[in-house]
Amino acid sequence: MTDNFKIIGNLHQIRRNIKGEVIEDGVFYICYTDQVLGTLIEHSIEGEYFWIELEKVKDLAKLFKPSVEAVIKEIQKRLSGKVDFSNQFIYEYLPEVEEY
Repeated sequence: MTDNFKIIGNLHQIRRNIKGEVIEDGVFYICYTDQVLGTLIEHSIEGEYFWIELEKVKDLAKLFKPSVEAVIKEIQKRLSGKVDFSNQFIYEYLPEVEEY
């Protein structure tokens, strides 16, 4: 655990099924830290949690690719020094309907 998380942005994502019905409407706070201590809780009622290197995220199979790709680009801008970590972003993702 760490108390050195920085909120660097947020993501609003609305997903709809093939009938156009909302199946997810969520706001996700994007946090960053490079100082982690302790043991990660790997499972909860919401799913599975794990640490992964930033470069390998794109290879995950079950992933909301466009929204995660945008977040990775924002993190990379901060790591490269092009954008300061205190500069927060807002990203809204409204994809086409999906088969569910």
